[in-house]
Amino acid sequence: MRNFGYLLREGFRSVWKNRLMAAASIIVLTACILITGLAALVFINVNYVFEQVAHQNVVVVWLQRDVTDADIEAVGDELNAMSNVSGVEFLSKEEILDRYAKEMGSEELYEALKEDNPMQDSYIVTFYDLSLFEQTLDDIRDLPQTESIEAQTKLADQLSQLRNILMIAGAVVVVLLVLVSLFIISNTIKLTVYSRRLEIGIMKAVGATNFFIRTPFVVEGAVIGLLSALVAYLVTWLAYDRVMMLFGGEVIGMGLLSFQSMWWIVLLAYLAGGVLTGMVGSAISMGRYLKDEGGDPTL
Repeated sequence: MRNFGYLLREGFRSVWKNRLMAAASIIVLTACILITGLAALVFINVNYVFEQVAHQNVVVVWLQRDVTDADIEAVGDELNAMSNVSGVEFLSKEEILDRYAKEMGSEELYEALKEDNPMQDSYIVTFYDLSLFEQTLDDIRDLPQTESIEAQTKLADQLSQLRNILMIAGAVVVVLLVLVSLFIISNTIKLTVYSRRLEIGIMKAVGATNFFIRTPFVVEGAVIGLLSALVAYLVTWLAYDRVMMLFGGEVIGMGLLSFQSMWWIVLLAYLAGGVLTGMVGSAISMGRYLKDEGGDPTL
């Protein structure tokens, strides 16, 4: 434990002693975290916008003309009990006639039709998951007292497919950016290792194990990753708030997620990504160097 404490202190001290190379590593890793994080936030907001669009893709469930109040209530309970149903709104035939007459701008029409109202009671239903659109429609059709359903099935399918494509593309882009970030930081830290080859050579000459040599570099990578994550988080916060101000929190008429609603998730993701990338990048660079210099890099 005493040796490990010494190695930790050496790792922190190395950041200051080699501050020029550390600053270069921080700049590079900050840029990598920013690009990856902003790409992830874009796709998160795309998914959020699609959820809003999906909720606007409503289904109208027309009830039979001879339904009783008990039947209406029973159908409403069945709709609310469905796992994929996010919202249920009842519209009586009187309300529908009133809306229709107001849209037509004819009070006489309302008076003429209200005695023998041709409209039907209905429910306005919205779904959570459009990929289950057809399955949920089948469940609704099986309900008693349901006469017909008015739904934009084709639009729901198109939205679901487009969302899946964008999410897959987003995941691929983020993974590629993470790999690129790891490659860049690994090569950046490799320059740091090379610049300190004399120090490493002396340590090996006096009998230091590869673990003893490698650990301060890994700690240094973790510190660089931590500082990079904090800088990237601050820039992301300011940039996101600026975008929200420019667009008024809306894109194509749909609201964006506020940064306040996810700040802690972004912070944790940045910290974890930065520290892990710094540590893994350092470990990879040191492993290659020690292997090239001779000896088992796993020791």
